[in-house]
Amino acid sequence: MNIGSWLGWAVVCCAVVVSSVFAEEEAPEVDRTKSRMSYIENDRIKLGVDLNVGGAVTYLAEKGGDNLINSTDWGRQIQMSFYSGPIPFEPNGKKPMGFWRGLGWNPIQAGDSYAHGSKVVEHRNEGDKLYVKCVPMQWPLNNEPGECTFECWYELEGNVVKGRYKLNNSRSDKKQYPGRNQELPAVYANGRWSRIFTYLGDKPFTGAPLTEIAHLWKGGPTNEPWGRWQTPERWAAMVDREGRGLGVWSRQATEFNGGYFGTVVGEGGAADLQTNYLGPVRREIIDHNIEYEYSTHLIVGSLEEIRQYVYEKTPRTVSPDYLFKHSRDGWVYDGATDSGWPIRDELDIRFSGGDAMLAGPPDFWLAQDVPGIRIKAALLSENASCALLWKTSKDSGFSDARSKSVDMIGDGVSRDYTVEPSDCPAYQGGIVQIALKIKSAAPGDTLKIDYVGLSGYPCNKGEIK
Repeated sequence: MNIGSWLGWAVVCCAVVVSSVFAEEEAPEVDRTKSRMSYIENDRIKLGVDLNVGGAVTYLAEKGGDNLINSTDWGRQIQMSFYSGPIPFEPNGKKPMGFWRGLGWNPIQAGDSYAHGSKVVEHRNEGDKLYVKCVPMQWPLNNEPGECTFECWYELEGNVVKGRYKLNNSRSDKKQYPGRNQELPAVYANGRWSRIFTYLGDKPFTGAPLTEIAHLWKGGPTNEPWGRWQTPERWAAMVDREGRGLGVWSRQATEFNGGYFGTVVGEGGAADLQTNYLGPVRREIIDHNIEYEYSTHLIVGSLEEIRQYVYEKTPRTVSPDYLFKHSRDGWVYDGATDSGWPIRDELDIRFSGGDAMLAGPPDFWLAQDVPGIRIKAALLSENASCALLWKTSKDSGFSDARSKSVDMIGDGVSRDYTVEPSDCPAYQGGIVQIALKIKSAAPGDTLKIDYVGLSGYPCNKGEIK
C-alpha cells in the first residue's frame, strides 16, 4: 500500500469529467496474477512497468538478478502518489473505505484499494527509454478515477534509472487546500532488501559514516508506521545482507519516510506481504490546475556505488535560494493562501487573520556559510509583524527562541531586507529549514515575496528596489 494507505490505520476510529482522457466507463478489476509488461534494459539493469496498472514499475533488477520490487497490492510498486483536501474526499457522495477516510484526495498510479487498475492512455518504449501516461485512481474510493493525469519518463544510464515525473491536475474543486507531504515517488522493495542506510550528520559529501535506519512495523494500528529522517545528501538505500540493493536519490527532497513492514525479515518476493519502503517527501500545495514535476534517480548496486553516484552528480552549492520564478520552491503556509497556480515571479500571499507561518522546504546548509538572509518582499498591513525562524538538524520544530525580527514596512512597497541570524547563539551547525512567522495580520492583509535567500547578501535594510 502507499504511504497514505498505511497512515490510514492511524485514523481508523461525482468526479466531473474534464476531458475525454478521464474515462467514464468503470475501470476493470485487475487480476494480480496477470500483467501487461513493457521492459527497457541495458547491459547492467532491466526495468519493467505494468500497463495494466497505470505503468507503475513492478520490475527492477540487475542483469541476471532477482526482482527488487514488491507488488502484493496496488499501493506498492514504484509509483506516483499525491495528497490534498478535502478530508474526507467524497465526490458526489461516494464514501471512502473506512480506514482510508483520513487520506482525503489521494490519486495513485497503480490503482485503487478495490483492485481497479489505473488506465494507461499513452505509452512509448525506445529500448532504453520509456514513457507512460495514465489516469490514476483514487486509492480510498471504489472505482473513482482522478481528475488528473500522471506522466513518467524513464531512461537507463549504466546502473541508474533516471526518472522524471509529472502531475497534470484538472480538478473541478478549485479550492486551495493546505500543503501536505508528497511522495516523490513511493518505492517498495521485496523483503530480502530489508536494511535501510542513509547519512544523517552535518558533514555531507565527506564520506562520513552512514546510519542504519531500524524501523520495523509488524502491522496493526499505529501513529508511526514509518520512520522519518532528514539527510543532507538527499539519498537513502534499501540493501540486503551483502550490502547490495536499491538507492533512491531525490533532487528535491532532503526528508525521507521509510521502514520495514512484516514479521518475516530478510526474505520474500514480489507477491509476499513483507516489504521495505522508501519515499522522498516534501510538503507541497497541490492546486486544482497545477503542473507539478520532480526528478528522482534509482541506483542499483552496492552502498559504495550508490553513494559515489550521488557524489558525482550533486552540485556543491550553498543554500538557500528561493526565486519563485515558476513555482513555490516548496514553500507552504498555515493561516494563509496565495493567488494560486501558475506562479509568476512572486508569491502573492493573503492572510486569514491572526498569526501565520510561511515555511520553506527542508534543506541543508551550515550556519557559518550563510550568515545573512536576504528577503525581497512587499507587506501591506497596518499591524502585522514578521520574524525569520530557523530549525537546526537537532531541532524537531520551529521556536521563537531561534528567530530574528524582520522590520518590514507595511505600506505595500517592495523592499530588500537583510536578516543576520549569525549574531544569535542559536544559529549554528546544520540549518535544515527556515520560515517567516507573521503575527497579528488582519484578514485580507497581503505579503508579496519576490525572493528569499543568500544571493545579493548583504543589502541595505529597507532599500527600495
